[in-house]
Amino acid sequence: MESVFLMMMLILVTSGGALGTTTYNVGDNAGWTIPSNGATTYSDWAKNLKFSVGDVLVFKFTTGAHTVASVKTKKDYDSCTAGNPLLLESNGPATVTLNSTGEHYFICTLHCTIGQKLTVNVSSAAKGSPPSSPPKSSPAPGSNSSSPSPPAAGTTPSPSSNPASPPPPSSSTRATMFSSVLFLPFLLAALY
Repeated sequence: MESVFLMMMLILVTSGGALGTTTYNVGDNAGWTIPSNGATTYSDWAKNLKFSVGDVLVFKFTTGAHTVASVKTKKDYDSCTAGNPLLLESNGPATVTLNSTGEHYFICTLHCTIGQKLTVNVSSAAKGSPPSSPPKSSPAPGSNSSSPSPPAAGTTPSPSSNPASPPPPSSSTRATMFSSVLFLPFLLAALY
């Protein structure tokens, strides 16, 4: 029994770095393709996702139809220049592990100019940590904070979101080892 406990502890300790990593299918079901919804398709896809070091991006595309290039700078990204990319994959699907924090820029060298490009901001924060929010303050006595200020002339107000409700879950594949770790004691018990 002691050996089972030691084996479980060893597995838990060695798998700790993999907990919380997520695999994202870029573009969800559409994959990595010429965006049908315009140049903001991939930025819209990524805007509500939180990317962390260790996460994996899967670019699903047909070999020969598209490429994935990781470019060094925002200037290269904006100008669709892949002269000296950090990574260039022409065989689909392509898998990229996010190994560092900061902005990461990806383009299709064939279709970047028509919007097939993606920027992700990678943080080192653990997935389990709650998002930080500014402290809430009470309005000063006599002030009217119940009605929002009207939009400036010539602008359309954007729909307000309810800060109490989280964004809807992405259809990206979520891959964690948590369920495997929970299942492990039952598997080991069955073996002994």
